Amino acid sequence: MYKYDIEITRGQTFDLEIGFDAQDGSFPLSGKKAKAQVRPAPGSTTLSAAFSTEISGSTLVIRLTSDQTVELQAGKYAYDVWLVESGFKKPYLGGEFLVKERVTIAENTETRSVTVTVVWDDDSDSSGSRPEALHVDLFGSGTLLKSAAITGTGDTWTHTFTKVPVYDDEDNVYTYAVVPEEVAGYLTDVTGFTITEELLETEE
Repeated sequence: MYKYDIEITRGQTFDLEIGFDAQDGSFPLSGKKAKAQVRPAPGSTTLSAAFSTEISGSTLVIRLTSDQTVELQAGKYAYDVWLVESGFKKPYLGGEFLVKERVTIAENTETRSVTVTVVWDDDSDSSGSRPEALHVDLFGSGTLLKSAAITGTGDTWTHTFTKVPVYDDEDNVYTYAVVPEEVAGYLTDVTGFTITEELLETEE
């Protein structure tokens, strides 16, 4: 009996590859018909997700993947491998592995907050040219995610976009960019999440 303790953190999918030698040392599994299953270890959690298994030479590949939401609870799991000969299954070997954290396969819904700062460089709006609100769009890798009309008092306004998705539909991390509307008479500079609006000088 072989025992494998591994740590699997939250993710969309995982493959667990277990390498082993032939039980009696006389032959590898290459070219042999074999089947495998994953089950909860005795006294452990209930199996809450489906596994697929594959024998590749002397490696057992256990794969958890799904296009639906499933969860694999933390706990100890066991695997069994059989050789198939003349239509009969012959026990070959077994072992255990430990899932230390719950694994979730689902649409990645992780979110974050993004705080945008607007700085007005216009002598505290002495000319009365400043708008009452500044419309700002928040993009993620070119996709519009959020919009807001930012208001405030004084020369520095702030707004926090909440529940901003971290990943796109293909689980790529978004690269964020803020794009303010054009304000007549102002020169706009965007650095990160800070927008500076500088009042242009007018000819008298």
